[in-house]
Amino acid sequence: MRIPLPSLALALLAASPLAAQRPPEPYIDRGICPFECCTYRDWTAVGTIPVYAEPKIGAREMFTIAPRATFRAVTGDVHLRQVGIVVARRAVPLEVAVGEQPRSLAAGDTAYVLSYVGEGYYRLWIRGEIQSYEAFWDDRHEYPRPTDRPGVMVRDPDELWWVKVRTRAGRGGWIRMDRADVEGADACG
Repeated sequence: MRIPLPSLALALLAASPLAAQRPPEPYIDRGICPFECCTYRDWTAVGTIPVYAEPKIGAREMFTIAPRATFRAVTGDVHLRQVGIVVARRAVPLEVAVGEQPRSLAAGDTAYVLSYVGEGYYRLWIRGEIQSYEAFWDDRHEYPRPTDRPGVMVRDPDELWWVKVRTRAGRGGWIRMDRADVEGADACG
């Protein structure tokens, strides 16, 4: 009998000793700018952007930023309603900084995906520690067919990026990046 890969991966997750060492949900990954060359600095609104009192669904809208207005993007948080889950199909050596102790995952071990940081790297929660590692798993959206990568994503992260802003007039609040079109966030162009 063949067990479908996602079912097998979830079964391995439940049996893994790392399952008890998982991040809480929801989880807030603070101070993150979640794409390659992302930078907090002066941004320009492309369209009207609502500004909220706090980074929370249902928060009170305080004001809007008008199209073409420049404002300061101060910092950002990625709010994960659910973290992503990756299960190792086989042993995975994890690249570490020079001088650090080598790390790896064994077959069946779990990594929790928090935020993308650029150049194919993600912030991962592994054994209660958060580090940035290169993706070692099949991404069902980018590669719909299985590859020979040693991991498989069994649950995608469900995230919402909030950015703390301050206008030139000194008004502050939070914007939801799924509702904001801006220029200036990408330092690479």
